[in-house]
Amino acid sequence: PYYRALILRKTYPQLSELTDRSSELFRAAYPGARYHESKHVWVFPSGAKIYFGSLQHTDDRLNYQGKRYDFIDFDELTQFTYDEYSYLFSRNRPSGEGTRCYMRAQANPGGIGHAWVKRLFIDREYRTGENGDDYAFIPATVFDNDILTRADPDYVRRLESLPTRLREAWLYGKWDIFEGQ
Repeated sequence: PYYRALILRKTYPQLSELTDRSSELFRAAYPGARYHESKHVWVFPSGAKIYFGSLQHTDDRLNYQGKRYDFIDFDELTQFTYDEYSYLFSRNRPSGEGTRCYMRAQANPGGIGHAWVKRLFIDREYRTGENGDDYAFIPATVFDNDILTRADPDYVRRLESLPTRLREAWLYGKWDIFEGQ
């Protein structure tokens, strides 16, 4: 009943795919779960809550001050600054008895956070105060997603038609060639 989760994107409109998909999954798995659109939160029969939030501007991180989340997820981590990401560490704390704290993120090469995400997760270069045990990278590409490639066999072809550097980054997950950093 104490569990609290936060799933973040830069803006609320970017969350639409996640909220739509969560509706499909949660309504089937938890018939008593209710989504409160105005508050961007799923409330489950147990009392557990999953919030959808945004951090469009770095100062928006202060909207989370004083709050605690057992789980925090950054969807498209490279769209966030290091300051936004690291601040949320202070919000990752237990909401009640029996909860466990952890953070996760998904990312593609590119974006404003490309350099710091690459430094921490890909190159594993840490600065004072950064513990290497806190960071793990699990590489994956579209070729690891059998469900997607079966459902949309042309998706790989569309990625192959991207400009060279973008194609290498998004299709093959290459972090060393992204331009504009």
